Amino acid sequence: MLRRYYTNEDVVLTVDAVIRVGDDSLILIERSEEPYMDKMVLPGGHVNIMDESLVIAVQRVVVEELSTYIPASDFTFLTILDDVYRDPRVGRRISIVFTTQISHEVAQSVITKEGARDYRIFQFDEINEIMIGFDHYLAIKKMWDSIKNPSRCTCGATK
Repeated sequence: MLRRYYTNEDVVLTVDAVIRVGDDSLILIERSEEPYMDKMVLPGGHVNIMDESLVIAVQRVVVEELSTYIPASDFTFLTILDDVYRDPRVGRRISIVFTTQISHEVAQSVITKEGARDYRIFQFDEINEIMIGFDHYLAIKKMWDSIKNPSRCTCGATK
């Protein structure tokens, strides 16, 4: 197997958000561009490394992609997605995934923008790995597992 070595300039830090709607649903966006065009993904994007924290970055990305303001204090760390081959674009992307919860009323006011064709609210049990782009299914599964087994959750996702 070929190994890839990266310089610091080749590493891109990203954030993604598992936004729960009520207790058993979440928001996914349909990508309007490659990679994974037409796949459902978590809202997410690049971190402005020099001038924002990770939680401020995820808050900004949610506003940019869904036109929805969620206070930074409402986001909780969920997991890190860091497989070397998780993104086909040039460079290595490491994603810090946060979770938050919104009401059904707030979810109905979402308007998609940057990089998203549309959004949908899915119940957790409607989601399968084939419909999801990137490796976002891993974060979704971790969230769903923490809801089903809150005593075994070590991620803060059952807040």
